[in-house]
Amino acid sequence: MKRYVRTGIGDSEGNYSQQPGEPHIAGEVQGKGDVPMMYKLQGDIAMKTHKRLAPGFRLTSPHLARAIAHHSMGYVDDTDGQVNAPPRCNDPTIRVIRDLEKSGQLWRDIQAVTGQSIAMHKTNWQLIAWELLKGELHMVRSTTEQIVMRDGKGAHAVIQFLPPDQPNVGLGFRLCPDGNQLPHFHATLEAISKICNNVSSAYLTEREARQALYQRLTFLPPMKMNRNMPNAVIFGPLEYGGMEFPEVQTLQDQIQIEYLLRAFRWDQTVANDMLVTLDHLQLVTGFTSPILENTALPIRYTGNSFFLSVRRNLASFKGSLWIEKAWALSHPIQCQQIGESIWTRRPHNLAVDTTIDPPAGHLISNTITDPSAEKIRWGSDGSVHVVEQEAGAGWLIHCGDGTVEACILLERINSCTSYRSELEGAFRCLKHIEELHLTPKEVEGWFDNEQAVHDSNEPLTYQKQMTSPDADIILAIHHLRNRFPFHTVIRHVYGHQDDKKREKTVEKRKGPIIDDPDEVAAWTQIFGESPSTETNETPCPNPQEAEPILDQEGNMCDDNTPTTAVAVNPYLRPAPRTRELSDEAKTNVRCDAIASETTRLAVNNEIRSDMPPVLQPPFEGSRANLKIGNIWITSHTKEAIYRARRRAPMRKYMKKKYKWSRSVLDSVHWASIVKAAIAQQHAIGFHMMVRGFLATGWYDAIAATGASHPERKMIALQGLVWDTIVDPLWATRNDILHRQQNNFDAVEQERMAERMIWYSQHREEILSSHDQFLAEFDVATISRMPKAIKRVWLAKILASGDIA
Repeated sequence: MKRYVRTGIGDSEGNYSQQPGEPHIAGEVQGKGDVPMMYKLQGDIAMKTHKRLAPGFRLTSPHLARAIAHHSMGYVDDTDGQVNAPPRCNDPTIRVIRDLEKSGQLWRDIQAVTGQSIAMHKTNWQLIAWELLKGELHMVRSTTEQIVMRDGKGAHAVIQFLPPDQPNVGLGFRLCPDGNQLPHFHATLEAISKICNNVSSAYLTEREARQALYQRLTFLPPMKMNRNMPNAVIFGPLEYGGMEFPEVQTLQDQIQIEYLLRAFRWDQTVANDMLVTLDHLQLVTGFTSPILENTALPIRYTGNSFFLSVRRNLASFKGSLWIEKAWALSHPIQCQQIGESIWTRRPHNLAVDTTIDPPAGHLISNTITDPSAEKIRWGSDGSVHVVEQEAGAGWLIHCGDGTVEACILLERINSCTSYRSELEGAFRCLKHIEELHLTPKEVEGWFDNEQAVHDSNEPLTYQKQMTSPDADIILAIHHLRNRFPFHTVIRHVYGHQDDKKREKTVEKRKGPIIDDPDEVAAWTQIFGESPSTETNETPCPNPQEAEPILDQEGNMCDDNTPTTAVAVNPYLRPAPRTRELSDEAKTNVRCDAIASETTRLAVNNEIRSDMPPVLQPPFEGSRANLKIGNIWITSHTKEAIYRARRRAPMRKYMKKKYKWSRSVLDSVHWASIVKAAIAQQHAIGFHMMVRGFLATGWYDAIAATGASHPERKMIALQGLVWDTIVDPLWATRNDILHRQQNNFDAVEQERMAERMIWYSQHREEILSSHDQFLAEFDVATISRMPKAIKRVWLAKILASGDIA
């Protein structure tokens, strides 16, 4: 078998293969499909062996609750081993160097046993140690100690030492132990400068241009911008009149913060290692609150740190990162215990538990007498008034012969970046079951949002899902369910938002009809207003006048038509065929009434101003949450970070340019403007940005002539200029300069054409008489053939005989 090397400029002319008479090549050949799997198997055994025999690295958190523990990290043929000195070691520097030498020698010996070797001239070692100079700790930059490795045949090599401010060059990274990021920055700048030079004169397809814009070369667009164009406008949000081009610092924040959220919510090895590092940084800073949660005060008295860099970026747009497992110092105040109290400046009673969370919601009524009933059935529903910016949820719990009704008015609908009253209702209902100390054998829940039912039943199983919309409350729901000692299941009952064709045939009331005086008193005590007793529709007493029953195809059914329920997921309940509602549907209707009544009172400003506090985000089990200002970012994380970072410079620019005050800017509904701008952009074409802003002067000139509908004439004029002049010139320029999309296609086309010409000239010598027609073509025909056709012809010719 002959093997060639394929690169971006074509296939190599030379090849390599096993030649007759040469020694047999032992082992696997590079390029075979089974090599990666066999290498992984062998590498896994080698890593486990090294872990059992060699000293490793263990860094314990200051509060001793978690630790980083590993021996080495490898990727294919690159391996980094780590060791550290144990606590209270007399000479930690010498100890750690000798342990590292032992670890490296063992790794070389293990590789030799498996028939591999180490390139010692490519191996280096680094040291993280501190020395006390004039009362201050400084990182050790040099050492006279050496690490020597032996090859087992009598030869040895002195391994190169790199100071901590020099990078350990890895796959795409140049990391320095002291946190120095300049080597990686300069390497990235050099690489991107080279790409910019190549891209500026290259022919790019639409897909390649988009990839260069958003994935590989984020500052490609500003290269052709006037240098006097304000950055606030180039990178500003579209609704403020900005161009919304990607900006490097903002993209870095989006990638880093989303990665941290994903890692902490995934809660595996990477999260553990980051938490231990964060714990030590917390100790060094001396903060009594988590440093990523409290970003208002700057930290300038410590060295370089990735987390401090993220913290500074968060503080720049009033952001904070809540991490559930983050550790913080307790306040170092000397205390004296007297009886059950601890005295500092004021007494603190040990018998009082100050960590009790507020209740899940407002209790309307509770008639449960037996908390250990065999089975509990609950339901929940949510209600959102987008225009009035109010949202609420209501839930109902059936336990034996008793029921519990409760509700919540969500604290400002914009306190989160998603409307999730359905999931809020489900979570708070489960939380309420825990607060009531109910101990059934089974709990069954029903509500009418199919996606919410799926999210509440199916745990998040992929890292990418950890930053999906509402991932925080989904994690909290599953955290609650896993903590319950009883079995829980959540099912779906059809509601109005799932399928208009199979809508429940029920006269839905906008407010609950409540006749019980005690329940009326409970509503009044919570909200300060009695519940509504009005209905929007009157019940239909005649079944003949009821809405028709529809089958799964959406066709009308009569009583004799057989119907088959089609389950969308395992928790889906078929739509009822009659007007008689099931118990689950009745529960859902009641919950909907409670939620609707709650939001109605809020919309009408009938809520008490001194309502008792209830549970608010972040929830236990959410693991990590991003907060910007007073808003919890529960969806569209990247968009929220972009708006937070780029909105302020744009507003500052507009204040200065137009002499607008803050009140003027706040009085404009910018979301409506961006919708109108996008609609107008659709009308004039998205390539308008390429034409620049010269259209403003043209429009004014046309309008000055008194012409009717100047905007239509403006569109026609610009279309004429662009389509007739600019576009053909641009296409001609690209065709003259480049012609082909890349060099690889040109080289491949040329080589296939040469082979076809050779076969045509020698067809009588190499092909049988009945196959010679396959190679009957001239040079002109070959030059017009597309690449795919040439490849097919060559394949047919090669298949017709024994041709090398």
